[in-house]
Amino acid sequence: LARALSGGAAGGAAGPGLGTHRGPVPASLDQAIGVAEAVLTYIEHGAPGRELDDLLAAAGRDHFMKRFNVMNHVLIATQVQATIPLGYEPTPAGFLAYARSIAEIVSTPDVDKKLLADLEEVTRDTWDALVRRAFGIKKLPELDIDTLRFAASRLSANMQDPAFLKLVAEAYERELKPLASSGNLQEAIFKLDELVVPCYLDVLKSVDGLQPDEKGCVILKCRINMNLADQSVAQSINSATMALMSRAPLHEFAPSL
Repeated sequence: LARALSGGAAGGAAGPGLGTHRGPVPASLDQAIGVAEAVLTYIEHGAPGRELDDLLAAAGRDHFMKRFNVMNHVLIATQVQATIPLGYEPTPAGFLAYARSIAEIVSTPDVDKKLLADLEEVTRDTWDALVRRAFGIKKLPELDIDTLRFAASRLSANMQDPAFLKLVAEAYERELKPLASSGNLQEAIFKLDELVVPCYLDVLKSVDGLQPDEKGCVILKCRINMNLADQSVAQSINSATMALMSRAPLHEFAPSL
């Protein structure tokens, strides 16, 4: 975390940077590595790790997609906490602003390749720690970018299939909308995610090295999340998400940030 905070020294905001009234300190790749290392430390040795252990203990009781979403929530909440000292708002929107500033640096032609490799290594270690503690998966297997692009494209096609979208629309009117309107939005989201599982299982039949089962779904979802910076992967997932939201607009029940 000290490495992350060092980004504030150059801008003269190291002390006041613990608040948000002066705005974020200037972003840097070295700062991003510090934030990522802090997140990994919290997951490995702090309260977030114990929350992940609870998810593993819930295997067989809670649907794995629900556990995956909770795991993601733990990650996002931990990332939010790690960026607060840099002057970002303590909300998912605040972390998104931070992530965008780092993405701009990473996409520049003269980005420091060594620092970028260090950041990618910490990110891989973080995802490995997440799935190890939440799902008992020792290490995420590598999937090359062409495989991920293919998988994301197939997943997008499955989720935009008219028959699937009809099923989603019917489930929304029958169960998801009543749940969300009665204040159980999170439960409605979990049930919507369960509907998507067959779409993943179908894709996994064509992905070498992964099985069409719970573990395969978790691995594929993690690898897709880790590669959303790839334009092809992001476009496929965004198209699928928009189609899903058009039939099950649960976002309309979400409180404004």
